[in-house]
Amino acid sequence: MANLTWTNHAKDRLKERQFSQVQASQAFSNPDNIIPGKQGNTQQYLKHFGEKTITLIVSTNERGEKVVVSCWIDPPNYGTRDYYQNQRYHEYQKASPFRKIWLIIKEQLGF
Repeated sequence: MANLTWTNHAKDRLKERQFSQVQASQAFSNPDNIIPGKQGNTQQYLKHFGEKTITLIVSTNERGEKVVVSCWIDPPNYGTRDYYQNQRYHEYQKASPFRKIWLIIKEQLGF
Protein backbone atom coordinates (compact mmCIF):
# COMPACT_ATOMS: atom_id res chain seq x y z
CA MET A 1 0.00 0.00 0.00
CA ALA A 2 1.25 3.50 -0.78
CA ASN A 3 3.03 5.43 1.97
CA LEU A 4 0.24 7.82 2.88
CA THR A 5 -1.11 9.43 6.00
CA TRP A 6 -4.90 9.38 6.27
CA THR A 7 -6.95 11.99 8.10
CA ASN A 8 -9.86 10.72 10.19
CA HIS A 9 -12.14 12.55 7.74
CA ALA A 10 -10.72 10.56 4.82
CA LYS A 11 -11.06 7.25 6.72
CA ASP A 12 -14.66 8.11 7.56
CA ARG A 13 -15.39 8.86 3.89
CA LEU A 14 -13.96 5.48 2.84
CA LYS A 15 -16.38 3.69 5.17
CA GLU A 16 -19.32 5.94 4.33
CA ARG A 17 -18.76 5.67 0.58
CA GLN A 18 -18.09 1.92 0.72
CA PHE A 19 -14.76 1.48 -1.01
CA SER A 20 -11.47 0.20 0.31
CA GLN A 21 -8.30 1.91 1.42
CA VAL A 22 -6.45 -0.45 -0.94
CA GLN A 23 -8.40 0.88 -3.94
CA ALA A 24 -7.84 4.44 -2.77
CA SER A 25 -4.10 3.78 -2.37
CA GLN A 26 -4.00 2.45 -5.94
CA ALA A 27 -5.44 5.78 -7.06
CA PHE A 28 -2.44 7.44 -5.40
CA SER A 29 0.30 5.02 -6.46
CA ASN A 30 -0.92 4.55 -10.05
CA PRO A 31 -3.22 7.48 -10.96
CA ASP A 32 -4.73 7.96 -14.40
CA ASN A 33 -4.57 11.72 -13.89
CA ILE A 34 -3.30 14.24 -11.34
CA ILE A 35 -4.74 17.74 -11.34
CA PRO A 36 -4.24 20.73 -9.04
CA GLY A 37 -6.71 20.86 -6.16
CA LYS A 38 -8.89 23.81 -5.25
CA GLN A 39 -6.82 24.50 -2.13
CA GLY A 40 -3.31 25.84 -2.72
CA ASN A 41 -1.24 22.85 -1.65
CA THR A 42 -3.54 20.00 -2.72
CA GLN A 43 -3.74 17.72 -5.70
CA GLN A 44 -6.51 15.50 -6.99
CA TYR A 45 -5.45 11.95 -7.86
CA LEU A 46 -7.94 10.22 -10.17
CA LYS A 47 -8.06 6.50 -10.96
CA HIS A 48 -10.61 4.75 -13.17
CA PHE A 49 -11.90 1.32 -12.12
CA GLY A 50 -14.22 0.28 -14.93
CA GLU A 51 -17.13 2.72 -14.91
CA LYS A 52 -16.14 4.20 -11.54
CA THR A 53 -13.56 6.87 -10.76
CA ILE A 54 -11.90 7.24 -7.38
CA THR A 55 -10.68 10.72 -6.49
CA LEU A 56 -8.27 11.45 -3.66
CA ILE A 57 -7.55 14.93 -2.36
CA VAL A 58 -3.92 14.83 -1.24
CA SER A 59 -2.01 17.51 0.62
CA THR A 60 1.66 17.72 1.56
CA ASN A 61 2.35 18.51 5.21
CA GLU A 62 5.28 20.49 6.66
CA ARG A 63 7.41 17.30 6.82
CA GLY A 64 6.84 16.59 3.13
CA GLU A 65 4.51 13.65 3.81
CA LYS A 66 1.51 13.02 1.60
CA VAL A 67 -1.78 13.29 3.51
CA VAL A 68 -5.13 12.10 2.13
CA VAL A 69 -7.62 14.79 3.14
CA SER A 70 -10.73 13.37 1.47
CA CYS A 71 -11.83 10.83 -1.12
CA TRP A 72 -14.88 9.78 -3.09
CA ILE A 73 -16.08 7.45 -5.81
CA ASP A 74 -18.12 8.53 -8.80
CA PRO A 75 -20.73 7.41 -9.59
CA PRO A 76 -21.48 6.70 -5.93
CA ASN A 77 -21.98 3.12 -4.76
CA TYR A 78 -25.60 1.99 -4.40
CA GLY A 79 -27.03 2.42 -0.93
CA THR A 80 -24.65 5.15 0.22
CA ARG A 81 -25.68 8.64 1.29
CA ASP A 82 -23.88 10.02 -1.79
CA TYR A 83 -25.93 7.73 -4.02
CA TYR A 84 -29.24 9.03 -2.64
CA GLN A 85 -28.06 12.66 -2.79
CA ASN A 86 -27.09 12.10 -6.43
CA GLN A 87 -30.51 10.57 -7.15
CA ARG A 88 -32.29 13.56 -5.54
CA TYR A 89 -30.13 16.01 -7.49
CA HIS A 90 -30.98 14.37 -10.82
CA GLU A 91 -34.66 14.12 -9.92
CA TYR A 92 -34.67 17.84 -9.09
CA GLN A 93 -32.89 18.76 -12.35
CA LYS A 94 -35.51 16.93 -14.44
CA ALA A 95 -38.52 18.16 -12.46
CA SER A 96 -41.14 20.67 -13.55
CA PRO A 97 -41.26 23.96 -11.60
CA PHE A 98 -44.13 22.73 -9.39
CA ARG A 99 -42.37 19.42 -8.77
CA LYS A 100 -39.22 21.32 -7.76
CA ILE A 101 -41.21 23.25 -5.16
CA TRP A 102 -42.60 19.96 -3.82
CA LEU A 103 -39.11 18.40 -3.68
CA ILE A 104 -37.75 21.41 -1.76
CA ILE A 105 -40.61 21.23 0.75
CA LYS A 106 -40.17 17.48 1.09
CA GLU A 107 -36.44 17.85 1.77
CA GLN A 108 -37.03 20.64 4.31
CA LEU A 109 -39.46 18.38 6.16
CA GLY A 110 -36.90 15.55 6.15
CA PHE A 111 -38.66 13.14 3.81
